[in-house]
Amino acid sequence: MRGELIFIPAPGVGHLVSIIEFAKLLVSRDEDISVSILLKDLPCDSDLAAFTRNLKKDAPQGVVFVEIPALDEITMTEIMSMPWFSFLFSFIDKQKTQVRNVVTTIIEQSKTSKLCGFVIDLFCTSMIDVANEFGVPTYTFFTASAAYLSLMPNIENWKDDKRQEIYKYKD
Repeated sequence: MRGELIFIPAPGVGHLVSIIEFAKLLVSRDEDISVSILLKDLPCDSDLAAFTRNLKKDAPQGVVFVEIPALDEITMTEIMSMPWFSFLFSFIDKQKTQVRNVVTTIIEQSKTSKLCGFVIDLFCTSMIDVANEFGVPTYTFFTASAAYLSLMPNIENWKDDKRQEIYKYKD
């Protein structure tokens, strides 16, 4: 029986591309893994909607793209007036019910795979609650460049070992 992973990326092209590449890498290296990537379009980003439509056409074997149903109009009106960062977290958080329903459908329809975990984007940590309801572990996918990842230990080194604050290097 195959292991089914549910991937929940943040709704942004940069986050979506990197998590899709990671999913492709996983399924290409182990035929006993299948991945369902849950897609949610931002109502204010038509480019993202076009991008996700094209993704479905080129899905590699073992990777399935699943649309999360849109939020109701009242909820969308409520969160659209928020500042961008608050909007993003509210938009993701309000989709827990839709995600729960989609994952339940995936589990019920699958005869050849067993749900074994969620892989969530760093911005989608509210979905940990949904994974816990299914009794599976959650893994956080952190989208970052190599330059950023190499900088992080140096910042810690300056702070902990050298007892220096990073703001001293602002110029």
